[in-house]
Amino acid sequence: MANQTVPNYALASANELTSGIWKLTRAMKAAGWVYKASSNGTIMDTGGVATNDKWGGAATPLTDVYPTLAAGSWWCAQGPSMLKIPIGATVPSGSGFTRGEAITQAVSSATGEVVGVVTDTATSLGYLVVAPRTGTFNGTDLITGSSSGSTVTPSTTVIEYQQFVVFWRSDATQGHIYHQCVDPVGEASSLFTSAARLAAVTTTMCPGGASSGANVFPTIGTYAAIGTGGSNAVSSGPKVWTCTTPTPVTYGVAQILCANATPSAGVSADGSFTFAVGTPAISAGTFVGIAFHRCDDTEDGDVNPYVWFVPNYVTLYTGTRTVNTQVISVTTRNASSDFFCAGTIVCAVNYNFGSGMTYRGWRNRGLPTGDAFQEYIGCSLIAEDWYSSQFFRPLEQNPGTPESVASNPAVFRVREPVWVLSYQNAQKQRKGTLRWWYLVQGGNGCDTYDSHQWIQLSGSARSPVIAGPWDGVTTPANS
Repeated sequence: MANQTVPNYALASANELTSGIWKLTRAMKAAGWVYKASSNGTIMDTGGVATNDKWGGAATPLTDVYPTLAAGSWWCAQGPSMLKIPIGATVPSGSGFTRGEAITQAVSSATGEVVGVVTDTATSLGYLVVAPRTGTFNGTDLITGSSSGSTVTPSTTVIEYQQFVVFWRSDATQGHIYHQCVDPVGEASSLFTSAARLAAVTTTMCPGGASSGANVFPTIGTYAAIGTGGSNAVSSGPKVWTCTTPTPVTYGVAQILCANATPSAGVSADGSFTFAVGTPAISAGTFVGIAFHRCDDTEDGDVNPYVWFVPNYVTLYTGTRTVNTQVISVTTRNASSDFFCAGTIVCAVNYNFGSGMTYRGWRNRGLPTGDAFQEYIGCSLIAEDWYSSQFFRPLEQNPGTPESVASNPAVFRVREPVWVLSYQNAQKQRKGTLRWWYLVQGGNGCDTYDSHQWIQLSGSARSPVIAGPWDGVTTPANS
């Protein structure tokens, strides 16, 4: 598979956001997300055969035609995996593995990418975090790093943590999104795709949609990205797909960006995506939307380096894993119509101005303690605090003028990462940097960068987001 984009996608009708979400699932499927089950509200399929997908079964998913999706329609897919390879009290030989290094296992010939290394000589709970590429790692044979030459032998069975997502349609503008990261062996009963759960779903009740019984919303590694987990009815506690108020300014076209989700030789699965919908009544370069991000620069022990960008309007760290229904108000600092800039949503933290808790994810997934749902904020060196009117911009001189950096004589727009973290008491965590978003200074919404590999999704002159991966050809628009 490869990265997939859907440029300038026209919604099926005015403000019909569900058609945009449907197209997102087509791009995800084309990028390598594995279809598991679905329903169009009348007929369902739980066999996992891609051609039986009730949201579209074409061999080339992006050629699917938007079907009739009744209230209660749902779609479930599996995304990238991460491996936890136990090494006990052993410390890898030599200088140790380096983050991002390719590794190969003897006998199995399995290959992967080192994402993190945890050593523990005291209690023998050390492990490697590995993004699998080819083959299947076992719990007994020597693993060698391709560049460091470091080696280590697993101490016991390898654990695979798998990502799953469910989209559940309520009406033309809103619904629910459920996400989970689970071990399909040790946590099998929590899977959205377990046999018992799929036997209990219906044409209008998605996996995890029930409040009790065999299809109850799972507790392990599972949370509602938007909407309500275990709502027991699709009309109970949904949320607008773009996290805005139900009737914002008229929507324009959507931009859909999906990173490759299939591992292969020398390539790790990614699975990130951005869903941005234009708000042309505000300007020619503003967008709202949601995203799912693979994070880099994570803590070494994190086997789930993913977060959702799904803004809400709640007090910091008061949200729960089962509910995300608050939307960004139309009247709060124009945030309803220009999401993708640091000062209002992406890196803002004060809920009085509509930013609330922008990111949702999981903390300490797979560890014996502290494993729980977590809300996160975004931070950057060029972010600002609107609430206190304090502007901390150490790298910005003039937002309307491109800048150069000390180590390069050329003049160009400085690109800064977005850090995602929690500073909640007793629950602090550095989740990492967003792989496919950066902040720049100046520019205009719908600008392109690096030969159309990135696009700008904000009309703000200060700290707008550029997002990838783009198609290398198309100039986006928002109407």
